[in-house]
Amino acid sequence: MRDLGARSFWLDEVASVVFSKHSASELVTIIGRDRDKVGVPNMATYYLGLHFWLKLGETEALVRVPSVIAGAASVIPVYLTARRMGGMLAGGAAAFVFALHPFVIRYSQEARGYSLAMLVVATLTLLLLVAVERRAQWGW
Repeated sequence: MRDLGARSFWLDEVASVVFSKHSASELVTIIGRDRDKVGVPNMATYYLGLHFWLKLGETEALVRVPSVIAGAASVIPVYLTARRMGGMLAGGAAAFVFALHPFVIRYSQEARGYSLAMLVVATLTLLLLVAVERRAQWGW
């Protein structure tokens, strides 16, 4: 965490900060819209969260913290999914490999929505598995 601010923002991270400075109401209106129709970038949900986070400051390290949190939180549904499918050992191994994978670490340290996407996908995968196991109608 100490070196999180060691690198300056690169172009896409600058774009994250710039777009996140739009008003919350503008960001809410573009969530879920087609990029070509509204002429703004996707990742609006990430930008909306970052919009509020920027109230704490705009240093490189601070702006990257939400991505670190989402990346770290992604380990939990990865573990739970693998444990449901293969037991405790599989869950532990999957969480260990996932947490130490260079791409996961790299993308969890960027002020972009990549680690939020990892968290959402891992969580939805777990929920789908639970729904299939329980044959629950609410899961669909």
